[in-house]
Amino acid sequence: MTNFIPTDVPDMIQIVSDLHGAYGFLQFCVGNYGFPGIPACLEAARSLVSQDAYNAGSNYTSSIDNANAFINVCATVEKSIPSSWATSLNPILIALDTYVTAQTGHSFKDWYDSSTDNRMLVAVTNSQNGSWSNYESFRTLWRVAKGTELIAIHDSWVHAEGSWNRTYGNSTPINNFYVDTPMEVRVGNTFTRSGTTTNDIYINLYLQKADNNFEVSVVTIPAGTAYETKFPLISSNPTSKSEYVALNQWQISGGADGDCFEIWSA
Repeated sequence: MTNFIPTDVPDMIQIVSDLHGAYGFLQFCVGNYGFPGIPACLEAARSLVSQDAYNAGSNYTSSIDNANAFINVCATVEKSIPSSWATSLNPILIALDTYVTAQTGHSFKDWYDSSTDNRMLVAVTNSQNGSWSNYESFRTLWRVAKGTELIAIHDSWVHAEGSWNRTYGNSTPINNFYVDTPMEVRVGNTFTRSGTTTNDIYINLYLQKADNNFEVSVVTIPAGTAYETKFPLISSNPTSKSEYVALNQWQISGGADGDCFEIWSA
């Protein structure tokens, strides 16, 4: 009997959506969204027992001892929750990574290194690809479990009516990274799956590192460069790793109407 080895995975977007929801509920339960959460509830119970023991006075030494024991256990659990809950889903994500690698020959992260609608993470709001908007809880889960950012598109620039126009964030920095991350420029527009450069494009990118130092990465895209060509952002400091937490400023010149490029985490 021949073993059937699938070459794809079932509805990956739905899988990610489900894990995003699970991690989001965890964040909600520990009070990450301004709601009381588990620590606040434990603190409230601890406070009630503490007040009751105080009111009982010295006539109830045994009760006070037991109350103190309860209070100490609550306090210990409260302190442990921030570290213990954050990693509780790690085994699931690691198993998912192994599964996707077995099914496709690509790691989960590399599976999204593809400019197609169903194999692309869009790490921006108001995205043209609505199915991937705002999956921040899943990105956080991946970051906690794997210590890296997912491969994702973060913004794009298009040359139109004689000038360069940014698609998403206008003048705001791209700063939704939480660990040092390789970044790259890709030629073309993922959503139209098109774009070769007409004229040379000159790009200066001002990048921030986790230690708050800044570096400039210079990218030149020659005329005629093909769609999806990648230009890694290389540190201007030869002793520094080319990994960043934010893109704060940029200067773009050259190009012609219709030219476009994107910023990706790699």
